[in-house]
Amino acid sequence: MRHKLRSIVLVALLAIVASCDDDENSQVQWEEIEFPGEVVIHAIYGDLNEYMLVSTISKILRTSDGGKTWTTVKTVTDPIASFNSLNEDLYAISNFTDYISHDQGQTWEPVAFDHEVSFRSYSFNDSKGFLYQVVGHVDGELALPTSFLRSTNNGDSWENILPYKRGISSWHIDANDKVYLGTSNPIWDGKFFNEDPELRAHLYYMK
Repeated sequence: MRHKLRSIVLVALLAIVASCDDDENSQVQWEEIEFPGEVVIHAIYGDLNEYMLVSTISKILRTSDGGKTWTTVKTVTDPIASFNSLNEDLYAISNFTDYISHDQGQTWEPVAFDHEVSFRSYSFNDSKGFLYQVVGHVDGELALPTSFLRSTNNGDSWENILPYKRGISSWHIDANDKVYLGTSNPIWDGKFFNEDPELRAHLYYMK
């Protein structure tokens, strides 16, 4: 029954996306940070006004100057799937070795206990009641650009607010309701995803 309900909801969202006007996303302004040499952003944590962490395939990167510069604070063998906070500590969770930080992500050490990777919800909301939904698309086995939807009226209507034709790999909302989206390297050319020859992942965030 749960799978049937999920299918019904997904079909409804796909129908909404198909009817969205691309001009509507102009109401939201986005800033972009490029990560040269990186393939994908797997996880995001924090606030650009204070400090932020992102994980790539082999690194945990940290910034404390609004994203102008990023420092590799940990090299990992398995991608970090999520960052979780508990009391004053941060945990970086992967499928194998997990790490803990006692200083807001500046240094990390492995932990003996294996935390289970939890899958992110594709739906979330902010403190104003705005609803957000990440919707992936496929055409058979062909991946299509991801839609990022927002509703300002409790789900009565939705708009696709991300104008960039990319695959969204991670998402995060900070305490100030700013939304961040991490994407992978390939670029959509209108028919297929093609690898960016300069190899770079992207972080988009609301102005």
